[in-house]
Amino acid sequence: MPRRPRGPRAHTEIRDAVLDSGLQAVNMPAEWGGAGLTILEQVTVQAELGRLTGALWDMVWRPANALSFCTPEQRERYLVPVIRGQRRDCYAVSEPEAGSDPQSLRTTATRTDGGWVLNGEKWFVTVGDHADFMIVLAAAGEEGAPTLFLVDKEMPGIEMTRVPRWMHTFVYEHPEFTFTDVRVPEDAVLGEVGNGYDITRSWFT
Repeated sequence: MPRRPRGPRAHTEIRDAVLDSGLQAVNMPAEWGGAGLTILEQVTVQAELGRLTGALWDMVWRPANALSFCTPEQRERYLVPVIRGQRRDCYAVSEPEAGSDPQSLRTTATRTDGGWVLNGEKWFVTVGDHADFMIVLAAAGEEGAPTLFLVDKEMPGIEMTRVPRWMHTFVYEHPEFTFTDVRVPEDAVLGEVGNGYDITRSWFT
């Protein structure tokens, strides 16, 4: 029997199959290029995908719900390419001291001329090995307002420091990242400054 493709070729073949099936971005409206399914229809799709082993269900991508808060410009740069299978997002919330409690975050965003500077550390960033941009939760400004930032992964100052080994099998990894003086523009803010918790709660849901 011929060997099944792995690596980039496999990802490309699966992406094309997902697009052919019309199951890309089941949680996004059709006018943005998503499947536009109802909640019940999404549950049905996910239940069937859940029969797959190795968490292969995650290769049938769903953009993070948080990306529905994009501005029109952000939507064209980030969300629409994710829906088309051209980009992939990951959500950077957990930290060494915070666990799954985002209210304990220590990653900071300091305002600078024309934007922000991010410093901190994130753990358990699922799909972080494959994604090309991140949704990063940070405490912004002197008030420490919880805020989300859209950050391209190749930005200077971002380092994938460790890829923990797990007992379970998952098609993607859950790496750890550090952010050292990562400069992002003002329009990198997702939603508004200070509403990062509210948007993140919708993502957890």
